[in-house]
Amino acid sequence: MGNVDIILTMYRYFESGDVPRIQSELMHPDIVWRVPGHHPLAGAHHGPDQVLGFLGQMAQIGIQFTDMHFGELDDGTVVEKHLGIAKLAGEQVELPAAVTYGIRDGRIADVRVNSGDQHALDRFVWSSVSLKPVTERLSTD
Repeated sequence: MGNVDIILTMYRYFESGDVPRIQSELMHPDIVWRVPGHHPLAGAHHGPDQVLGFLGQMAQIGIQFTDMHFGELDDGTVVEKHLGIAKLAGEQVELPAAVTYGIRDGRIADVRVNSGDQHALDRFVWSSVSLKPVTERLSTD
């Protein structure tokens, strides 16, 4: 399977709800998925469990991805360009992005999301994702 095929297969599994196969077949055990921004889903997500948690949250907030294009660089990195479409206070918001996928041992190992409109992405995610109350976030139990 070529590197672009790995990413296309990830999308196919995700769309069909076959998320366990993403982890078992496509994710490197040391995967890191980096998301820029100042919102609750931003940051570096380490390991399959955190990455799948992040992807699950992304699926729930309702961004529709369109105009997707994929290519492979000379070092094997896969580059994805897409346009995310979302609703924010009744307004359609465009969220362009480029994503790079580092492949190691035939699996997705290092993902970096690069937002084309970080302010719009931050506003949209804050409007869509609620944080737990402070007392629950600070609890040591």
